[in-house]
Amino acid sequence: DEQGGCVNDVAQWAPGALCAVAVWMSRVCASRTSLDLLVGKRFPLLSPLCLHSHCAFEYLHIDSAVLEVRRAAMIGAKMWEAGMLLCALLARDEATWPAGLERMKGSSVLELGSGLGLVCVAVARHCRPATMVLTDAEPSCLKLAEVTIILNQLPVLVTTSVVVWGKRTGPLSRTADVVVASDVAYSLELVSDLWRTAAAILREEGTFIVAHLDRTPSSTKRLLEEAAQHRFELIHRYDLWALQEDPRLGHSMPALLLVFHRQKASR
Repeated sequence: DEQGGCVNDVAQWAPGALCAVAVWMSRVCASRTSLDLLVGKRFPLLSPLCLHSHCAFEYLHIDSAVLEVRRAAMIGAKMWEAGMLLCALLARDEATWPAGLERMKGSSVLELGSGLGLVCVAVARHCRPATMVLTDAEPSCLKLAEVTIILNQLPVLVTTSVVVWGKRTGPLSRTADVVVASDVAYSLELVSDLWRTAAAILREEGTFIVAHLDRTPSSTKRLLEEAAQHRFELIHRYDLWALQEDPRLGHSMPALLLVFHRQKASR
């Protein structure tokens, strides 16, 4: 169901999908290299697409359907740097986590712009939220995320739903304790709709966690400036490069971990 559904139960998938997953396995294992460099053997994960290429597979067969994966059309079909850094951080000992990440433990967590779903794997394994919802504007991306979830056999109930930023969020409104997103504010025109959607989905006094690569300073500036318009307060700001097990200080492209708190509406 492109509008969402539980994907933890492998039995829900057609035999053709499982066969396709089995056929990919040798290639898929080779696609783990990028994250292994960051997190080592403590955090093995699998994805149906190569992490460092948009076009590892031209076609993905699921439920006897063919989903075309095009480099230009599916930004979500690649694992981007800020998401990789967040995964690596979560895979470390919890005692080393910066303040804010612990809010995902035992909470209702929703991810915006899930793409391949690999951030979900890290959150589910290391934070153990009560429930988790993956969302993306592209149904095709959610199909990839669903395969990722099956391959990783997560310990948490995960559902998926199509969410287009700036549009009505329907039954997802006011359902999440924590919203998490990575590499989503890469373009100036995305920022306002991102804030509107996060505000619509979060409960009062919820938390918005953003892993952000500062590709365009104007987008970063707008991301920080528009927070207050939606009753968000920045409570933690970290250098994601510096938080890694092997810190890379002074990187040419800053990577930020931003933790926002949603303030109560004034009466």
